Amino acid sequence: MKDRHLFVSLNSNSWGSAAIARTIADELSAMGDQVVSFFHAGISSVMAGGDYRCEALPEHMGPLVSVVLDNLKAELNPTTIVLADYFANANFFYRMGVVPDLLFSGDASILAIDPWHLEHTGYQVDTTMGRTSEVGPENDQDRSWYRRHFESVVQKLKPVPMVSPAVSKECFCTLPESIAPQVTAGREWRNRLGLSGKHKAILFCTNGWQHPQEQSPLKRIGDGLPRLLAEHVRRLGSSVHLVHVGPQAYPLDQQLERRYHWLPSLPPAEFDALVNSVDLMVSANISAVTIAKAMTLGVPVVVLQNSFSGSTSVEVAQLLAERPSTWMKMWLDQVVPLGSFALWPIGFHRFLAPLLKDNPYLSALRAIEILDEQMMHKELAALLYNRTQREEQLHRQAGYLTQIRALPSGAQAIKAIC
Repeated sequence: MKDRHLFVSLNSNSWGSAAIARTIADELSAMGDQVVSFFHAGISSVMAGGDYRCEALPEHMGPLVSVVLDNLKAELNPTTIVLADYFANANFFYRMGVVPDLLFSGDASILAIDPWHLEHTGYQVDTTMGRTSEVGPENDQDRSWYRRHFESVVQKLKPVPMVSPAVSKECFCTLPESIAPQVTAGREWRNRLGLSGKHKAILFCTNGWQHPQEQSPLKRIGDGLPRLLAEHVRRLGSSVHLVHVGPQAYPLDQQLERRYHWLPSLPPAEFDALVNSVDLMVSANISAVTIAKAMTLGVPVVVLQNSFSGSTSVEVAQLLAERPSTWMKMWLDQVVPLGSFALWPIGFHRFLAPLLKDNPYLSALRAIEILDEQMMHKELAALLYNRTQREEQLHRQAGYLTQIRALPSGAQAIKAIC
């Protein structure tokens, strides 16, 4: 039986959840189901281009979004409505002044992608500024309403990664079909970047929310971490280059001279080819979908995190096992107050701890504390130059991917529900 699915992805910052939703939509369409994708125009590069109807919501629609959504529901009469990250969409409706019941009216089954396994992590999110915010609207009464509705959604889809594959029957594999290494396209990227066979390339990706505005309290650590990574690249020697894909460049030329290469966001095929051309991916967002992409393409992954907090550089330095270098002391002076984070620069360190505990995802990558200078240098150098350690890392990643691929796909999970 062919079903009808309406995908809703209206948060302009939720690129990861949107990409997961896009993969599921593609899978269902390939099965012959009817699919309509309704997404925020700000994530068009992720969502557009499917062989099904794609409706981009223009900026500044306000409450009129309810009219568009009502029309789509009336035309499609969907069997399911799939929300790419429940709270991201719910908060969007809240900000637009849309009646919340709009999400739940009609006979369609409501499915919610739950990337954090919220019933397990809880709803309180820690930030690098030492504050705690709750998932949902700012108004306590409305937040409670959304939480009750989220918990009443019978089917929550748990994406792996990040959720542990053994956590519940609702888990599904977010990986696309195995990507064939694009050797020729990878060589072309290296030629474009001026990289010869003797050069090593480290890839670092950022999204818009990782570039804080001038007035943001996150600006110091937002600007500081790329400088820290660049310093480690500099110490690795003149043959190591840093390739950065993101919405804007960082002023790293003085540190790295001609070894810093900035690229704007790329279409999926070009990005795959770029990943295939590098020697190592470094991420400061443990939930980034690009991590699984790198694993699929056989590129080792390092994730940067920070477990230390302090209002002064002296306070932070006292917490470290090793005495920081002169450069690190200067860096700390520039970024304090410093808070812990798993998602740079915003935080989520305590929030994600229950999700990551005993999660095989952590064994498939290398998580490094940004203030552990010796370990960071040692691990980066090993994954670039030590063939044995590099192959061991790739073996762990491949084993994890095999475990994930044993799970149903997102489309299979939805069809089992329908």
